[in-house]
Amino acid sequence: MKTFLVFVFSLFVSVQLFATPQIPDKIIYKGKEYDLHSIYPLESYFKKYPDKNPGRLGKDPDCFISSTGLHRGYVATFEVVNNQLFLKDIQVMTCGKEGQSHGWRSAMKEAFPDEKTVRVNWSTGIFVLPYGKSTPDMKRGYGSPSLYENYIILEVSAGKVTKEKRCTYDEFVSFKERQFQAFKQTDEYKKEKERSMRKWKDTEESIDSFFRIYVLEYTKSFATEPTEDN
Repeated sequence: MKTFLVFVFSLFVSVQLFATPQIPDKIIYKGKEYDLHSIYPLESYFKKYPDKNPGRLGKDPDCFISSTGLHRGYVATFEVVNNQLFLKDIQVMTCGKEGQSHGWRSAMKEAFPDEKTVRVNWSTGIFVLPYGKSTPDMKRGYGSPSLYENYIILEVSAGKVTKEKRCTYDEFVSFKERQFQAFKQTDEYKKEKERSMRKWKDTEESIDSFFRIYVLEYTKSFATEPTEDN
C-alpha cells in the first residue's frame, strides 16, 4: 500500500494529495461561508497560466512562507451568485524583514489585474462543503479527510452549479461509494489500476481503498441517483 501511495501522489499532483492536511479554499454559498473540500478551482487555471499564480515562490516582494500545510501557496475565496461561481479574493502568506510570519495579504490584482469581476467559468467537478462537528479520520492515517456531521455537495459544470445534494455523514459515505462504483466503470480507472498493479505489484484491494477515499477528486459529475436540481 505504501508504494502505491507514493506512486499516486506523484502521478496525480494536480489533485493536491499531500501527506500534511492542506488549508482549504473558502466558498460562500447561499450567504454562508464554508471550507471547500475535494477541489482547488484555481489550480487548473494556474496550470494554464503559471505566471499569474501569486503563490509561486518569490512572487511576494517581501518574502514567501512555504508551509507544508499550504503547498499551493495561497487560499482563494469563491462565491456562488445565481448558481454561478465567482472568485472573490486570493490571499497569500507574507512575512516581515526578519522572516517571521507577518499575516496575509490580497493578491487579486497580481492574478487578475484587469478584471473587477472574475467569473470562474473554467472549473468543473464536485465541490464538497462540510459543516458541523468534525473529527480526523485516524483509521485512514495522517492526511486523510476529516469526518463531518453534515455536507453540501455541488455538481459544477464550467463554473455553473447544476445540482445540489445535502446529506449527513452516513449519506455522504454512501454517495462516495456510488461515485466509486461509477468510476470503476471508466477507462481511466481501468488504466490506472492496471498500471499500478504492473509497476508496483500492489493489490487490487489496496488500489480500490485509495480511490474510495479520493474518488471525488476524479469524478466530475453525480452518479445516477435522486438529486435536487437548483
